[in-house]
Amino acid sequence: MGGPAGIVSGGVLLVFGMALYYARQRGLLGVLQRLVLRRRGVHAVPVVAPTEARAGAVKPRARPKEGRVRVLRGGQALGEVRLPLRGVSSPAEFGEALASALEAELGVTLPFKLYYTDEEGDTVQVNAHTELRELALSTSVTAKVMEAAADRAAIGGKRGKRGGGRFVSR
Repeated sequence: MGGPAGIVSGGVLLVFGMALYYARQRGLLGVLQRLVLRRRGVHAVPVVAPTEARAGAVKPRARPKEGRVRVLRGGQALGEVRLPLRGVSSPAEFGEALASALEAELGVTLPFKLYYTDEEGDTVQVNAHTELRELALSTSVTAKVMEAAADRAAIGGKRGKRGGGRFVSR
């Protein structure tokens, strides 16, 4: 098949292939297949369009409109605080909103540490690498209020230097 006849037949195959690809992408191939097979009396196998969800595919979860935070102090529950997530764009803003909600609703002004449960079920402390999405989609967010003696140690008590520096004790 050399010469002009080979070029024309190759071009026809190329155009046919492009048309078939286009019809498949637009979901027209299933319609065409059903029409052809219906005339022959054969029931068509349904064709899944590329835009439809495949079996076993995980659909993304929508971001919740509010966050629920359990508040603990010394292992005992003080209550639960609900925070609207609208306008909050970072975990730092989430923490600031939680601090003001704790003061307003529960009267707690002590510092706290924030923990959340990740996808694997582990309890993780919120840090600089935590994303707001992780907090919003977490099954459990907990604020552990630090005790009065414990917060002094966390802020900077009992520090010393190597080699005989001054050591502050209580």
